[in-house]
Amino acid sequence: MGSAATHTEDRDRIDATARNRSGASEPAGGPGAGSRRQLLRMGSLAGAGLAAAACAPAPPAPTNPGTGGSGAPAGPPVWGGTTGSLASGRLTWGSTPALAAHIDRVGLDVWLERQLAWRNIDDSHIPAMVAPWPRPALGAAEIRQLGQEWLVAKELAAHETIRRCFSNRQLHEVVVDFFHDHFNVDVNTTPAQWHMPDYDRTVIREHALGRFADLLPAVASHPAMLHYLDQASSRADHGRTPNENFARELLELHTVGSEGGYDEDDIKAVAHLLSGWSVGDGTGGFTFRSAWHDMGPMAGRTVLGWNPGGLSGEAAGRAFLAHLARHPATARKLCHELAVRLVGEHVGPHDPLVDRAVSAYESSGTSIPAVVRALVLSAEFGESAGAKVRRPASLVTQFVRALGIEWQTPSDPDSFLWRNWNGLASLGNANHSWPAPNGYPDSNGYWLSVGALVARWNLAVWFSHGAIDGLPFDAASTMQWAPNGRWGEWLDELAMRTTGEPWPPQQRTTILEHFEVDADTEFRPWDHWAAPQVVTVLLQTPRFQRS
Repeated sequence: MGSAATHTEDRDRIDATARNRSGASEPAGGPGAGSRRQLLRMGSLAGAGLAAAACAPAPPAPTNPGTGGSGAPAGPPVWGGTTGSLASGRLTWGSTPALAAHIDRVGLDVWLERQLAWRNIDDSHIPAMVAPWPRPALGAAEIRQLGQEWLVAKELAAHETIRRCFSNRQLHEVVVDFFHDHFNVDVNTTPAQWHMPDYDRTVIREHALGRFADLLPAVASHPAMLHYLDQASSRADHGRTPNENFARELLELHTVGSEGGYDEDDIKAVAHLLSGWSVGDGTGGFTFRSAWHDMGPMAGRTVLGWNPGGLSGEAAGRAFLAHLARHPATARKLCHELAVRLVGEHVGPHDPLVDRAVSAYESSGTSIPAVVRALVLSAEFGESAGAKVRRPASLVTQFVRALGIEWQTPSDPDSFLWRNWNGLASLGNANHSWPAPNGYPDSNGYWLSVGALVARWNLAVWFSHGAIDGLPFDAASTMQWAPNGRWGEWLDELAMRTTGEPWPPQQRTTILEHFEVDADTEFRPWDHWAAPQVVTVLLQTPRFQRS
């Protein structure tokens, strides 16, 4: 198990890079190009403040994460206590002061139960928002007939960014993303890309907050996965050697894990067991091709405590999947991965938190909500504030949600489509585009390279200058948050509404000095030009980059 030192090292890594970032540049031709020198100067002047922000002690852990206050907040949104702030940042795609206060008001346990019952949450506003991009709502045959299959990745990413920003089913969206990594399919591979929208809709979204025992066979029999791992063409008839790709990843990544107690001969046996699991044609659905099936070495063999007995064919494969879903090694691997996603990578696979999650998984018949409940309503969760660095896709949506940006149907849907995709791709986190079966890394260190950090800071520049059609933002409008039109009021309101914490004192002082004002200076006619630069610096702070 890791320690608090791990979090400190990650924060220090952010700071070390921040102190050198004055030489970084915006994307060519990006917004605010005329003030690039000033932006770079702002970047360099913020270094000391960034260090102070990152090294500040984390908020105290709540003594009872399941309780909250009462009464609706009056006036402008204000942040709730530590529990609401942590939960709204970690269990959604972006924390907001109103949501944090709401969680504290109703109680984390009550809010969690409502989110787990995601089908009861009204999301009727979403279909109209994603309507300009049709492919994610189509079946494989329709997509192939429509053509331009390569647009599936871009349109699916647009749908997901919009859902993550504006859906009321926030926890569902978080867990959906987790299982897309756990059961990764690279959307850029053909013919898997034809089937990816249906895989997202009918498998991952349908079962993400259901039972793992139902999710696993749905994944294993879906054409997207069968094509991606070459299972659709795997056959063992007439002495052929079946493809082992799916059998290997089923054991190593999807269920028991590499330490689960199987060997290479077991993989070969499972490949025979699953031979014949295929697809009707390039765009068809699951088909079991009995003529391609041969039990081979699986007949009479025991793998991970299971043997086929008298079973063969599709029935034998499904019985093995049911066994894998309930295997103790699967329970521990899945619960540990969910703990890393929801609590932090400092959690070890044999920590007491994971033990309790495993107990919930096994006693509930593989219920995923039971595991989430055990993890979130724990002392360990309450103590984990700031433990995770936001992955780029989460950083994008945090910008939108924290700044209160409202969706506006883009005048040019292609503009949003490509800006969204190119932004995520430049950050190395384009939706469903991790090329290996193991999914995007859930490790802070992976997202903290110098190049990655520069890209993250450049992204803040784009948002601060309102450069995304569909997500309009006027940084100068935040100056209206200052009730008396003074610089100090504005800086304080901006920081508290956006991050829930005040500016580090040194950074606040440096910003005031840079613009040759003090806290009591009233806004001057030209000060609106400063707003995008100040917002940029705030979005680049380590506090904003963590959850």
